[in-house]
Amino acid sequence: MSRISTRTTALGPTALAFLAIAPSVWASEGTVALNLQRRDPKTGAVAVATEKIVASKTGIVVIDMWDRHWCKTYTARVGNLVPRMNRTLAAARKLGIRIVHAPSDVVDFYKDYPQRKAMQAIPAQPVPRKVVFDPPAEPAGKDCCECGPAQPCKTTSFGRWRRQHPDLKIADGDLIADCNNARELLNLCRARGLNTLIYMGVASNMCVLHRQCGMLNMRRHGLAVIFVSDLVQAITANGLDPATKTPDWNFTPAKGSAEIQRYLERHVAPSFESRQLITAAGMDPRADDKRPHVVFVTAEQEYKSADTLRAFAKRHLERNLRCTFLRAKADRRPGRNDVPGLDALYDADLLVLSMRRRALPVVQMDHLERYIRTGKPLVAIRVSVVPFQLSDPKDRPDGHVVWQDFDTEVLGCDYRGYDAGSRKTGCDVRAVPEAKGQSILRGLEGARFHSPSWLYRTKPLAATTTLLMVGRWSQDRPEEPVAWTHTYNGGRVFYTSLGHWEDFKMEPFQRLLLNGIHWALGPSTGDLIAGISNEDDEARTAAWLGAAEIGAPAVKPLASLMSDERLEVGRAAKNGLWRIVRHAGRPGADRDKKAVIAELVSLLGEKAPASVLREVLWMLSEIGGDESVTPIAALLSDAELREDARMALERIPGPKSLDALKAGLKTAPTDFKRNIAQSLRKRGVHVAGIPCRKLVPTKKTTVKPAGPK
Repeated sequence: MSRISTRTTALGPTALAFLAIAPSVWASEGTVALNLQRRDPKTGAVAVATEKIVASKTGIVVIDMWDRHWCKTYTARVGNLVPRMNRTLAAARKLGIRIVHAPSDVVDFYKDYPQRKAMQAIPAQPVPRKVVFDPPAEPAGKDCCECGPAQPCKTTSFGRWRRQHPDLKIADGDLIADCNNARELLNLCRARGLNTLIYMGVASNMCVLHRQCGMLNMRRHGLAVIFVSDLVQAITANGLDPATKTPDWNFTPAKGSAEIQRYLERHVAPSFESRQLITAAGMDPRADDKRPHVVFVTAEQEYKSADTLRAFAKRHLERNLRCTFLRAKADRRPGRNDVPGLDALYDADLLVLSMRRRALPVVQMDHLERYIRTGKPLVAIRVSVVPFQLSDPKDRPDGHVVWQDFDTEVLGCDYRGYDAGSRKTGCDVRAVPEAKGQSILRGLEGARFHSPSWLYRTKPLAATTTLLMVGRWSQDRPEEPVAWTHTYNGGRVFYTSLGHWEDFKMEPFQRLLLNGIHWALGPSTGDLIAGISNEDDEARTAAWLGAAEIGAPAVKPLASLMSDERLEVGRAAKNGLWRIVRHAGRPGADRDKKAVIAELVSLLGEKAPASVLREVLWMLSEIGGDESVTPIAALLSDAELREDARMALERIPGPKSLDALKAGLKTAPTDFKRNIAQSLRKRGVHVAGIPCRKLVPTKKTTVKPAGPK
């Protein structure tokens, strides 16, 4: 099969016939590894697998990126995609992927463009017989004016499309196709041997899906289809349910896009994010900076969080994390509802949010909501319990958006204001005993301290939250939650109602926020080592069972624990390391595998105990390749490790390990030559002059004749 995949992909006879005509020369071209996200058609559960595409057998189809739309807000949303799309297309060109611009209805604008003429010059090809592909219909409701529930553009159209967006670059080697003429795209695929199409553009619930050059029709013609999740978007509604046309202030344009993305991943095609192509092409300007990227967004004036968070990050984070700071242009109108630079979230690993009651433009909320709704890590403090909620959502301007149920939907709480009396007293905070062992409370076990923050009423918390801390401002009043964790669409969420500027001067709050940020970024090596070193059997077991998620960074710390004098700790460390190795060796995990092998190989050059190095050699025998042969072969001269090194080379496939065994045979001492010869014979090599190994009894035995005494 010409499309390389680490998954087993079932293709029908038509698809195989379609691929069979591609010239075999393309198979030697470079490949690109992508982490593709799918959802189970029945349950919606997410699965991510690394798959390889052959760049020269892949095309990118850009659908209907028009210069304008009848809806003013949707026109702005399309333009909002252009800068990132240009970067991604430039990366694709560098990788050798063909770009096809497919603007429907306006292709005549390009009739004299060489890219259009080149597309039309492709000779007609036989049309493959269609395969049956009938997914369920997409979620109902589309093509509403996204300026707001009054839909002003429905009565006064903003305009009509005339061409593709002028800022979207059409490069010399690109092609321009008529999106309403499937034959043009099919001719290209047949003539150039393309078998995979990657989609960008709009709208994901209309043209990208249903046009003649769209995903459904191309899949029915036997092509593999993929879409770039952050470079497509739906057109649905803003402030009303698009299916029933009834008011719904929690329905936003980005929510509509997220629903369509989930539908596509379940029933039509897998997706990936644009930064994968940018990174693969070596066009990420910060590629050498391996620190996780944290974006701080502040839009409130009461607690001075723009200043306190920046100072906190400078003191506690910037050594290990790359920090970007964004803030609202002003605390009051105009500029109150304007936060420039939110496209930084395309490449963010964590969002730290401190925002109070802002109704941002749809084009800005697209960035924030896309990040949050895809289940990426979030830390929210204090006023971010109502970041996008207005007392009266009707007060938001046209083209802006609110998210009234953010507190219940994302944070898992029910915000009901605050106790006015606590403005004068602050609150007494304590860690709850039930949260013992939670990594966010490391260094805060049994902590009690006084905070100047007045107390928010947020009960009841959802059953899916984990309560960490509570506070009380009066003995006559009940305690309220002040810190907890939640998950939203699979992503980690940490919230604390603390965050007064005086809180930032207190060590317990600094520790809480620092731990919360590290927890949200995902399990760390420190958490793993602390868990494995725990005296509690269950904690140790839980720690090593989760080691695979951390991967290569935990290899050396775990190896150092394997020789711990506490046998249970050493055993747990070894189990954890094996979990990492076998997880890295799974199909499609080439990047993880390479990183783990590199860490294991580096251990062979260190002064680790022989028992640890033996285990490392056996691990390399399972997942190692050519890169591990030379350091392993060097150990054939080590009397203590040579037998394990020989067995590792015997099991690692390929000519390089075979050559290492042959070289080792020549220099090995006499008593070890038989062992290496045995490995060579197992690899199919004839070895003359050295007898096979014989089993030698460890003690004398007497063989008695059979039969009656």
